[in-house]
Amino acid sequence: MLALGIWMKVQLYMYMELTSVYYDAAPYILIAVGSVIIVVGLLGCLCTVSGIPALLYLVSLCRNV
Repeated sequence: MLALGIWMKVQLYMYMELTSVYYDAAPYILIAVGSVIIVVGLLGCLCTVSGIPALLYLVSLCRNV
């Protein structure tokens, strides 16, 4: 999602503006969601390596929301 949002913002914006249902915030939403997914994934890997169960519960809570 992060790469798709960046691609939409950098190269696809001219074509997206030609459509009748263009949302200006769509690339930013995809970039934000992709960034959150990456952060939660990295946090999960870090928690697994460090072996702290409380942080693993926090990551699983973020995944379920």
